Amino acid sequence: MKKSKLVCMAIPLVSMFFVGCTPIDMSNLGIGEQQEESTAEVSEVEISDATGASSEADSAADATDSAANDSEFYYEQLKENEKKEVDLGNDGKQDTLLFEFKDTTCKMKINEQVIDVEVYADGDIVFGGADALFVHKTGADYLILENYGDAYYGTVTLYKWDNGSMKELDKLDDYMRVDSNYDEKTDSSTYCIYADKIVLAKRYDIFGSWIGTKNYTYGDDGFATEEKTEKLQPIIMGSDGGLILKKDVTFTDESGDAPKTAKAGETIYPCEIKQNVMGFNSKSGEFLGYLPFEPDENGVFYSSNGVNEQDLFENDLHVG
Repeated sequence: MKKSKLVCMAIPLVSMFFVGCTPIDMSNLGIGEQQEESTAEVSEVEISDATGASSEADSAADATDSAANDSEFYYEQLKENEKKEVDLGNDGKQDTLLFEFKDTTCKMKINEQVIDVEVYADGDIVFGGADALFVHKTGADYLILENYGDAYYGTVTLYKWDNGSMKELDKLDDYMRVDSNYDEKTDSSTYCIYADKIVLAKRYDIFGSWIGTKNYTYGDDGFATEEKTEKLQPIIMGSDGGLILKKDVTFTDESGDAPKTAKAGETIYPCEIKQNVMGFNSKSGEFLGYLPFEPDENGVFYSSNGVNEQDLFENDLHVG
């Protein structure tokens, strides 16, 4: 929905943008010593189990390939206040989709069903927007509704056509959007929605303002991801995302290698975020490691190892 008027968002909201991802602690599993007379039997069982595991892995891979190569897949952004006729559920009957926007009211209508979509507004001034995305896959029809404020990030809700109505499957309301790719030549954007996955974006205001993206699957279990880190890119258009250091910093690294240090005056580039650490690359693209972060005492900016970001970086890449 393009009719949006922007109002600056106050930076104190930054503490609301943090999300945690808890890593899985994998334990090593061992097999106890077996008596000599049972060695052959155990070997047969292990071979059988390994074969089964391999078959399960092959089946999972085949299912992934099948999902990615769904010949029926397509998605379409519904035009505002324009009816779309579609056969939901492939039952031979035409159904009507209408993404209706009037003044500061937004509704998604599916035949007689009405879903209210929140619109961020101050009186009669709209300072956000909303989009409706219809997705068809073999044997399934989905609706993805997203609404957002002046920071262009808000809520993403997934619905599926089931027994005559759109049923809500999942809702992510932590400053999320469906990610998109912008084409300068055509001055248009393409949503990152595919048959087997969807790319969701989240805003972070930590050491600047960034978009973090992860790949998710979507279906009966809602949105799901196995990715533990989010890839980062700057929100400021045209910026390379480089942060110039005022002080020397030493990074932590999970690889076990000796920690790397960047000197004052060097430019480092945020590349990923997870839990309470942000990963950085050097100008040459070398991964340097992680810097921990935490909100400062005023909840306005962030600090790393006790050093406030304003004292750590020369340039400010925060977006209001």
